Order: sequence, then structure tokens, then C-alpha cells
Amino acid sequence: MTAEELLLELRNIQTPPAPGWWLIAPAYVLGMVVIIGLIVLFILLFRNRNTNRLVHQANYDLQRIKNSHQLNGDSQLLALNLSKWLKQVSMLAFPELQPASLNGQRWLKFLDRSSEAVCFSNGAGRLFAGSVYCCDPQFDTTEAIDLCEQWLLGIKHRLVAQGQA
Repeated sequence: MTAEELLLELRNIQTPPAPGWWLIAPAYVLGMVVIIGLIVLFILLFRNRNTNRLVHQANYDLQRIKNSHQLNGDSQLLALNLSKWLKQVSMLAFPELQPASLNGQRWLKFLDRSSEAVCFSNGAGRLFAGSVYCCDPQFDTTEAIDLCEQWLLGIKHRLVAQGQA
């Protein structure tokens, strides 16, 4: 065969036909479903993490105060730290009630109302009415810590609600 005969046998390059839409669409739909599913999963995980953040932080702070008291045995420092912790957590859980301005019996009544399971007006809870600032407050440290732990359990739903806001 001569070069001219070979050139006559050449044909134009033909592109294959485009694939049908039914071959491409499932891949796009599956990809979008996976992407949307991952986005929803991350949003739910992040939201749940933020929701429990306040509860975990309040519990962590209370355990830190408890451990500090076990190390140093200073009941006055324990009383001051618990009082400060109660005020901080109540301001997080009940910002609309402005508990920072409460003191004395009004403060104890607020604590009683905020958690029905706990009574601050009796026993070790009376300490938080103001005798925290005495030179040597006399109270049962274990009862005061238990009272604060019970109060935290009672207002947990409020902290969760504030974490979602």
C-alpha cells in the first residue's frame, strides 16, 4: 500500500455518545445525600456538645471545690467557694431572674424555689444566707457539699436549656 491509499482509508475521529442522564443522576443524588447526612450529623453532635457544656463545667467546678477542701480542710474557704459557685451557676441557669442581686433570706428562698428537691432554708443551707463571711463558720461540710450536688441535679434541665439558647 502506498501512502496515498493509506490516507484514503483514514476516517475522522468519532467521539463516543454522551452517557445517558440515568447513569450520572444516581451518583449525584447519592453524593448529595451523603453530604447532607454528614452535615446533619455534625450539627447534631456539635449541638449536643454545647448543650451539655454548662452542666459539665458546673459539675467540674463543684468537684474541684470538693477536692480542694479535702486537701486543705479549710471550712471557711469551702463556704466561700460554694457560695460563689452557687451564685455563678444560678446566674447561668436563671439569667432572667437576676439572682446576683439576692442575699440573705431572699437568696435562700430563691435557691429553694429553683430546685424543689433541695431545701436551703434548713440545715447546712442556712450558711449561704450570709454566715459564709464569718471568721469561722460552723457547719457540716459534707452536708453543704451534698446540698450543692443535689441542687445542681435539680437545675440541670435549666442549664441544658440555657446551653441550647
